[in-house]
Amino acid sequence: MKNIKAFLCLTLALCALGSFVSCKNGGDGGESTAAPTENPAQTSPRETLGLPEGTKCIAYAAGGASAEELAVFTVQSDADAQSVKSLLAERVKERTQAFATYKPDDVPKLENAVIESNGGTVIFCVSGSWKEASALAKGLLG
Repeated sequence: MKNIKAFLCLTLALCALGSFVSCKNGGDGGESTAAPTENPAQTSPRETLGLPEGTKCIAYAAGGASAEELAVFTVQSDADAQSVKSLLAERVKERTQAFATYKPDDVPKLENAVIESNGGTVIFCVSGSWKEASALAKGLLG
């Protein structure tokens, strides 16, 4: 049941990605630049963020011109979930400072970042649609 819940949570979160991440290229209605951040040739999210051992993650982020991102983590314990949430809160703080001078219009997205967890699942979303993202995350996590 736990695996089904995690799979359903991940699937629905990824389906919602299209409505959360929109980055137009030059205002011409171009395609979204959302792409997986996990690349086998690059450092893994676990190593980059210092995630607890055994943590699994799938993450998507808009191109560098937007703060929007979505990630779902599965962890082994409640303590690991709290650790992931703390790491994500620190990430939001650092990105908020960086975007304050780079792209101030994205700061409210970061200030309203969604970091929700229940059991072994943590959902993280930075989006202009943060209210909808929060409701969706809470609904998925139960």
